[in-house]
Amino acid sequence: MYSSERQIEMVIDDNNGALDAKGNDVDFSTYKGKVLLIVNVASKCGLTNSNYTELHQLYDKYKDQGLEILAFPCNQFGEQEPGSNDEIVEFACTRFKAEFPIFDKVTKEQESS
Repeated sequence: MYSSERQIEMVIDDNNGALDAKGNDVDFSTYKGKVLLIVNVASKCGLTNSNYTELHQLYDKYKDQGLEILAFPCNQFGEQEPGSNDEIVEFACTRFKAEFPIFDKVTKEQESS
């Protein structure tokens, strides 16, 4: 967890961007000065309903004050996000009215032995 603004700036500066779920380049510098909530999402998780509902409520409440939620799906935690990017976006935006950015499915780094 990053606790200072400087550490957040370092993360954004060191990583130029990522692909969103539709394959578009997203430059992380567009988020400078904003409060970021970076979250792993999974459509098959037992907490999906409450998580997406609460993320939607949080985003609606604070987006005008600078909150950005960046959702990164990953299938490596119990294989709970097996869908394609299109399926993930359809699920989140149709069922939960997600308006925050959903990124390309990510793969966590494996620890070296």
